[in-house]
Amino acid sequence: VNKEKNKNLLLSTPHLEWNDLAIIFYFHFGELQNGRVRFLVEDYHLELWNKTVSDLWKEAEQNTPQLLPHQTLCVKGIDEKGNLSFPMYILTNRMMSDGAGCILYQGVLKEISDLMDGDLIIIPNSVDETFIIKDPGNVDMEEFAFILRIVTQMDGKPEKFLSNKAYKYVRSLDKVIC
Repeated sequence: VNKEKNKNLLLSTPHLEWNDLAIIFYFHFGELQNGRVRFLVEDYHLELWNKTVSDLWKEAEQNTPQLLPHQTLCVKGIDEKGNLSFPMYILTNRMMSDGAGCILYQGVLKEISDLMDGDLIIIPNSVDETFIIKDPGNVDMEEFAFILRIVTQMDGKPEKFLSNKAYKYVRSLDKVIC
């Protein structure tokens, strides 16, 4: 979730900070025809379970990719003339809900950067998905952030808002930077 816009939620919710975002945790019970059955993990759950945030992260890092595997959907970018110009991937999970967290799955960004043969620009469109394009080099990250603000304003769902920032994945470092 967006750290700034969810200050109140984060007061009673175990989380890890990641750039301008906060990683929160859900307990996953299973799936129904219309979606997942889950609940938000809150601070008092840590006490009941005798767990730490670090424990939650280790379990989520292992379990989430198995419960909600990532998927990448390839679409083509459209230039100012309306022509298809560059490939873009939408990274999400198989439920296509809360799929932005897939950028944290071990090896997923490297897999996509290998497929695209270069560094990546990561545009966290919403909590449900992340847009990924190949870094064309000499990118103005502020321009991407501007595009991101336009997209999220058009979406009209403030609760789905993730970030006004674009990130860069540097393949040689296997690392996301702002």
